[in-house]
Amino acid sequence: MILIFCIFIKHYSKIGTYYSLREAIAIPEGADLNDYGEFGNYASVTGDVSNTLLNCPHKDGGFMLHVEKTTSSVSNRNFAKQRLVCNNTECIEYWRIKSNDTWKKWYLVKGTLV
Repeated sequence: MILIFCIFIKHYSKIGTYYSLREAIAIPEGADLNDYGEFGNYASVTGDVSNTLLNCPHKDGGFMLHVEKTTSSVSNRNFAKQRLVCNNTECIEYWRIKSNDTWKKWYLVKGTLV
C-alpha cells in the first residue's frame, strides 16, 4: 500500500495543490467536459457559462470540476474521475469515470442532512 502511494506521489507532483481553488482554470463557454481529463481543478463561474457546456450535467449555476487520479491511474493512464461540485446550498455533486478512453455516464450524488 505504501509503495502504491509513493508511486502516486512521484507521478503526480501537484499533490500539494490537489484541491487548490486558487489554481483553478476557468472553463470557457462552449467547452466539452469530455476534454477535461488532465489532473487539476477547473471552474465554471456562472450559469451563463455552464449552460453552453457540452457533456455537462449541471445547468443554471456555476461549479468546480475536479479531475482526480486514483491509484488505478498509476498503472492505467486512461483512467480518471471527474467530480463536479455545484455552487449551491443543496450539496449536489456529480461523479463519473473515464476508462479505456471513454467517459461513462454521470452519477448524481445529493447530500442528505444527518
